[in-house]
Amino acid sequence: MQTTRTRASLTTVTTLAALVSAAGCGVAPPQLNCSASFGTTDAAQKLRAFIDATTSFTATATELDATLLRECTALATDLGATAAELAATSSMTATQVACTRAAALIEQEIRAVRATSGVTVFVETTPPACRVEVDAYQRCVAACDVRFTPGMSDLRCEGGELRGSCMGSCTGQCAVNAAAMCTGSCEGTCTGSCGGTCSGTCEGMCATRDATGACNGTCMGTCRGTCSAMCTGSCTGQCVAMASAQCTGECRGMCSVAFTEPRCTGRVVPPMADVDCAASCDARINATATCTRGEVAVRINGDVGMLQTRANALSATLIAHYGAVLQTARQLERLVLAGQAVIESAQRVPGAVQALGVAAGACAVQSANDIRLAVPKVQVSVQVSVSVSTSVAAR
Repeated sequence: MQTTRTRASLTTVTTLAALVSAAGCGVAPPQLNCSASFGTTDAAQKLRAFIDATTSFTATATELDATLLRECTALATDLGATAAELAATSSMTATQVACTRAAALIEQEIRAVRATSGVTVFVETTPPACRVEVDAYQRCVAACDVRFTPGMSDLRCEGGELRGSCMGSCTGQCAVNAAAMCTGSCEGTCTGSCGGTCSGTCEGMCATRDATGACNGTCMGTCRGTCSAMCTGSCTGQCVAMASAQCTGECRGMCSVAFTEPRCTGRVVPPMADVDCAASCDARINATATCTRGEVAVRINGDVGMLQTRANALSATLIAHYGAVLQTARQLERLVLAGQAVIESAQRVPGAVQALGVAAGACAVQSANDIRLAVPKVQVSVQVSVSVSTSVAAR
């Protein structure tokens, strides 16, 4: 599922590159002070939001590329790659080389261990989860679009769930931090046994597994991820149960009063906001989304004989580094989807702010050009995360 979603993102990001190229972005004059105020007019506010969005977008693109380079280098090195094999070439960046080499070595080692008679290898993962701060999104849109009135009733959390502290009555689910028995579902680590469905990794006996080897049944042992019910040992993480009016933890669903510090696990959608303001804020807030690291477990069953050292190295490096690759891939998905709209804005904003002066127009063009330069980084990052995920799923 992770690989499928990331491939979809690759298609989208290729479209982004074409959009930016079509915008005809030029290179702005040197020594521009694009952090300066351009005034308080609608055009000035829109320009400020656009510049801030592109700054966040490009910074995140660079950061995610660096993360993949680091984690892929570690994966490849742990599995035997030399420094010479990981050097950038005239046709491939260091990230492309490192992740391509890591993917090849992971698949090679998985296939080698599986080739031993009676041996099975399963790589189990718990997908990362992301969230954005709704208040930050509202402040961003309000600063850009003077017609936008902040308020929870104005916003939708699309493709996810609205969560936060509720000082009134909570309708839905209530999640509280736990370090003991949990009568609801346990998100985190359930030790003892999970009588419901363990979605994630099971360190013990799992009743049923899916096609990738991940546990999707009862777990007699430690369940890392989500135990849907009856965690008979202890739950370390969050215990989630149906809300009954008052919720002392995180309310998931609806609150009779405004949420305190609301968060959206999907995409925040304002019903009435300037299209360019919404695009800029979407890109800026999603570029700074908080994502958890995915849990990874490697199950090697059977006697691997002389390949024990290789099997241990494979297991150790995947557990140490593959979760970060999954987390980065999830962040890339959000970045790509949010970036599509702001790149389309890059075709409109420079022309719309010319009345603010030459410096403002130059900053708008420079920001549009920054997006154009950032897109290849995102594209490379998507491609290499796909290659690593595909190698882990090799059969």
